Amino acid sequence: MDSEIWVWAENEHGEIREASLEMLGEARRLANRLKGKVCAILLGDDISKITGDLIAYGADVVYLFEDQRLKQYSTDLYTHAFSALKSKHSPLLVLIAATPNGVSLAPRLAARLKSGFAADTVTVNVQPDGSLRVNRSTCLGKAHGVLAFAPNYTVVVTMKPGGVGLDRAVRTRKGDIVAMQLGDVSVSRTEVLGFVKADPKVVALDEAECVVAGGCGFRDKQDLDLIWNLSEAIGAAVGGSKPIVDKGWIPHSRLVGQSSGKRLFSRLFVGIGVSGSSHFVEGMKDSRLIIAVNSDKAAPLMKLADLAVVGDLHKVLPEVTKQISEWKEKTV
Repeated sequence: MDSEIWVWAENEHGEIREASLEMLGEARRLANRLKGKVCAILLGDDISKITGDLIAYGADVVYLFEDQRLKQYSTDLYTHAFSALKSKHSPLLVLIAATPNGVSLAPRLAARLKSGFAADTVTVNVQPDGSLRVNRSTCLGKAHGVLAFAPNYTVVVTMKPGGVGLDRAVRTRKGDIVAMQLGDVSVSRTEVLGFVKADPKVVALDEAECVVAGGCGFRDKQDLDLIWNLSEAIGAAVGGSKPIVDKGWIPHSRLVGQSSGKRLFSRLFVGIGVSGSSHFVEGMKDSRLIIAVNSDKAAPLMKLADLAVVGDLHKVLPEVTKQISEWKEKTV
């Protein structure tokens, strides 16, 4: 029997989260070494239309739980669904993106399945005998620990979004859709009453999808209003380089760079007036799209950026913020 690698296909507003698509790519690479198959676990209500995306990104099988009770995420109900599936199939590995919901689900699922567990995983390596060696981040990312798991022992693993990268979809791939039943389950201990959108001003930098960071190009603290205005326009968290954090213009918790102990995997990173020291770059280089604004076109961050804008930030930022705000007003 093929070894199964499960991936929780977390979805939101009818779309698979990008972090889960990353996990499918990692599962595909591991399955090729284990000669196994990748199985996506899709839970929700009226979501069968997105199963094709999971196959395109690497799934051989999609176990589909379609039930109105699964419309909103519930740790109790989702753990029950995985347990129901485990009674019929035995995965070697369960990959879960370390999103807020993933961090909630993974350890509880490991306890329910009586399996191994590794959080904040950096790499998963398959040994010649089929055992797994998991390299995980510890001590605020300043050290790594290695966990070894025996062959054929189920392990639940979480990996940070952006940690492995997103593979290209192959729309010609074929796969199987297997409808599953949630069955009888006790009432969930939680009830979703509504959603409150997180304020980008207080979201931790390593959890933010978009980050705007300032550097020495700002002449005084009042100039940082330009960054706050842009962050509000695009819904981004605000950070800063060490020099302006040391000046007290931005809290230390907003520090971008290796010395902060946090690495960013944001979908968008905008560095404004930042030269790009090695310590700074080490903290944000894994962001998906990097934009830099600087009057010095030779600045290190300008060379790293996907889009480099040469100009005076005091002129560029107000105009960009204005255009974004006007565009948003027209599209509402």
